[in-house]
Amino acid sequence: MDRISQKPRYTASRVVFTSFIVDFTDLVVNLVAAILTGSAVIFAETLQGATNLLASLFLIIGVKASRRRKDTVHQFGYGRDLYFWTFLAALVILIATGIPSMLIGIERFINPHIVENLPLAFAVLTFAVITNSYALSISTRRLLSGSGITEIWKAFLRNPQVETKVAFLLDAMGLSAALSGIVSLAIYEIGGDIRFDGFGAAIIGFITIVLSLVLIVSLRDFIIGKSATPGDQRKIKEVLEAHKEVQKVLGLRTVYFGPGTILIDCEIYLVNTLDIKKIELLIDELEDQIKRKVPEARFIQIEVETPELVKKEHKIERPPKDY
Repeated sequence: MDRISQKPRYTASRVVFTSFIVDFTDLVVNLVAAILTGSAVIFAETLQGATNLLASLFLIIGVKASRRRKDTVHQFGYGRDLYFWTFLAALVILIATGIPSMLIGIERFINPHIVENLPLAFAVLTFAVITNSYALSISTRRLLSGSGITEIWKAFLRNPQVETKVAFLLDAMGLSAALSGIVSLAIYEIGGDIRFDGFGAAIIGFITIVLSLVLIVSLRDFIIGKSATPGDQRKIKEVLEAHKEVQKVLGLRTVYFGPGTILIDCEIYLVNTLDIKKIELLIDELEDQIKRKVPEARFIQIEVETPELVKKEHKIERPPKDY
């Protein structure tokens, strides 16, 4: 069975907090092991744990900041603040973990050193696999929201829950790095080639660089102004077109203004039998139905045209209620 149940339902706060606790635990354990073993792999794991912890902290700050209420300066609220903090987190991971880990791994591959206490190194990496697997299972469940596990990449690209996507990548980094470390040290122990300690650190750095770049690229659309998902846009059009008074949907524009916040601007062409009062009642009804269909719809602007208004080169435009 390739489907992950939507229940239990994991909130964004739980996903982010779980990643934070896992990163903190891994950092402490890896730091002690790095001192005792002298392994480049464990050092790369420690470096990754430190930056992932900082990234998780940025994420927590961003989630809290994005929930601040709107004011006269930010009339649509502070939802996009999350994108800023998330971008900082991605840069920290790339600059402070990915690149240094790869450079350290290359240097240790060229000038290898013997690793002390390999059983401890394996124990620490196994612990990291367990903790990151648990955190990854939680972020994956929220990311998929009941979809099949085979649709994970599609869900990652289309899902607007930025905080969940970041937590998912942090957990995936931790898990893939730990697994790479185990494989590298296993080859090191079996074959006796001490260069594989450095090779494992370089692989960890490479994985971190790739995933951090994936995160930065995925954030770009939200920072610029990403539209709602095709599914949500289809639901909005279905609501508008379901009313007999609406002859045609002339235009529909949407944009995310933060987690769980979509601005909708649409233009509709109505029959000519409605007076101003009926048009206002219709707009109220359309707004309520859109919000029921798409709960993330927070700001809705509906522009209305009728044959009579077109003749007068005029249209009714009512700004969002949340202004």
